[in-house]
Amino acid sequence: MTKKGGELLSKEDSACLIEIIHASLSCATEEELIGLLTDIRQLFPHEFAVCTLIGSDNGIAIPCSVVNVSYPLEWCEFYMEKEFNKIDPIIKENWLTQTPQYWDDTYRKYHDAEPMISAARDFGLREGVTHGLTASDGMTSLFSFAARSMKHDPRIELILDHVIPHLHLAFDRISHPRKERRISSSGMQGSPHMNLSSREMEILKWVKDGKTTWDISVIMSISKETVKFHMKNILRKLGAVSRTHAVAIAIEKGLLDI
Repeated sequence: MTKKGGELLSKEDSACLIEIIHASLSCATEEELIGLLTDIRQLFPHEFAVCTLIGSDNGIAIPCSVVNVSYPLEWCEFYMEKEFNKIDPIIKENWLTQTPQYWDDTYRKYHDAEPMISAARDFGLREGVTHGLTASDGMTSLFSFAARSMKHDPRIELILDHVIPHLHLAFDRISHPRKERRISSSGMQGSPHMNLSSREMEILKWVKDGKTTWDISVIMSISKETVKFHMKNILRKLGAVSRTHAVAIAIEKGLLDI
């Protein structure tokens, strides 16, 4: 954890996060994924949780797989009946940013989604936070946590930044079991460091330890631009969209320990 993380998270929070991340590595069923998402309630309060894997057809979001932890079933049915997936601002914003987003911030940017926003509130989904990532095949995950009231909290953002990359990989693995078998049979997992150089592996280890670009440049006696250059290559080689996503992939593939 970074110094900032150490200030925001208690020892109990950190232990819970590590347990969820460790369990995500062997998560193989929807029931196990639901268990992990339920455990997140120990880290921050919320009433509703769901994760969805989203595809795209000419720019229109297509829900392809849904694991519903506690969302109102009536809302899920109403959402699909009204085709809210075509105007959902949370999906649109996630395609752009892939960072934790509070719903009220996003809603202010998309005025055409008022029918969906109003209906969601009628079902008790008044405030929430969503985070998701894009897989190598272009499918995008969305992990949403909602409540009748949810305040902005940097601690929640930090928790999601750490845990969602691992849950994303677990969800993608559960939703695409045949893809996972192809990866295993192709020998990718056995490929030494997935073609990462020794310097890239060293940088990735420091990233896992929560070091910033500046920290790493000092530790390794290289410039910040050099660190950024290697980090860009790491993301490309691992098919990651962020530093935490790269660490999650490396842990899942056995390149790094938790």
